[in-house]
Amino acid sequence: MRPVAGDSSLYTGVLDGSPARTVEAKVIAGYGATTAALVVFVCRVLIASAVVPPWQGPDEPTHFALANLVAQGTFTQQATADIERATLQSMSRHGWWRFYQEPTPDPLPYAFSQVPEHLASGTLDQPAYYILAAAVLRTVGDSDIDRQYFALRLLSITLALLTLLFGWLGTRAFFGSRTATGALALVSLHPQFLLSAISVNPDVLIDLCGAFVWWQTSRLAGLQPRGRVMAIVLAGSASLVAAFSKRNGLPLALVWLVATTLVLRTTDRRLRLRIAVAAIVVALGCVAAAYVIGGYSESFGRLWTYWGSAVVARRSLADLTPSTLLFFVKAAIDTAWLYAGWLRFPPPAMWAWVARTLTIVGLGGAAWLALRRKSNDVAFLLAWTFVAVYACTLLGIAFISAAAPQGRYVFAVMFPFAALLWRGLLYSFRPVLKAYAPVAIVGIVAALDTCGFVFVLLPAYVYHGAAAAF
Repeated sequence: MRPVAGDSSLYTGVLDGSPARTVEAKVIAGYGATTAALVVFVCRVLIASAVVPPWQGPDEPTHFALANLVAQGTFTQQATADIERATLQSMSRHGWWRFYQEPTPDPLPYAFSQVPEHLASGTLDQPAYYILAAAVLRTVGDSDIDRQYFALRLLSITLALLTLLFGWLGTRAFFGSRTATGALALVSLHPQFLLSAISVNPDVLIDLCGAFVWWQTSRLAGLQPRGRVMAIVLAGSASLVAAFSKRNGLPLALVWLVATTLVLRTTDRRLRLRIAVAAIVVALGCVAAAYVIGGYSESFGRLWTYWGSAVVARRSLADLTPSTLLFFVKAAIDTAWLYAGWLRFPPPAMWAWVARTLTIVGLGGAAWLALRRKSNDVAFLLAWTFVAVYACTLLGIAFISAAAPQGRYVFAVMFPFAALLWRGLLYSFRPVLKAYAPVAIVGIVAALDTCGFVFVLLPAYVYHGAAAAF
């Protein structure tokens, strides 16, 4: 395989005899743009946290309650009842029912089971996120429930920032600093990723694991044989954490396995033996974790049943019609870009068409670029591997099980997707306009983000909430 791109795009000035200070200026400009993208993301997070009330993310009350149970270290019916009652009282204070266009119940429910149309019971069979969240709650102490909630929202924001860092590192190693900066800009301005970053939800940990696996895979492709075993073990461990965080993290293990096989297909015999040992270590870790989780949830069979329930076929091949498939793909793209309040507040139709066009043109351009290149181009090959294996697995299961597509589930491969989208969109510009392409692409996504705030978040959570209060 051809070596990864690395940062060679920054150092072309040295090769063609231009002054070294030109290269240094490019490096400084690249890091400046990266820093600016992170600052913009932090600013957007602060604004969104002020606009979006607590408990508006998918299943936030359930995830919060489970993390609180783990923090207390007790799982009795009385402890569960106390946490659920306090959570429902906080939801009432923040107008949770108003955003479902329902009056706040009087008397107030005292258990999640009394709100079956909106709240699930949840499970501790996959406790990786809850263990991490419980550690944060223990540092907060026995404070009021709102303070505990915002502590976990801060945890989500921190994990999202680490996701940006690891994703940028991996993309830079594969595609160079220019593409890495462009991909970081796309993710930093992405509306649905922002909403995920302020939600109390295991998805943020899975997204971090996906970005970490992407980074470690890039290191695996560029390292000397001595460091490859450690990169494989680290990536495998991250995929294991994702698998025991939530069901939609399971495909990351498959991505890790396929990507590692592709990177190492040309290694020598001695290295393959070391890789086999590393794979055995990771496999034993999986078995050990399975027993630990089995003891934690009192039944490993229950966990296996829970995983298997996601792949129950409710559609047949006869349902695979062009119209059904088109509707499903359109819904997957829409929910990946912006759908606030767990599919309650969609963007305007024109907004959605712009996002769909960006996705189709970008991925189409990236696919055409991949076809024009040699088949052993590791950067494009692995980026497509991450996106195709993860997205097709999740969306395929959603389709056969007749579930609504959740585009936010593919954020675990957000940076490979953003890198492909960036390169594909750049390629779609005519040569005479390519110098203006990066600014135009970032400008379009920034405009989408601004319109998302103005036409979706503010009407849903400020204007609508204020009107409903009166």
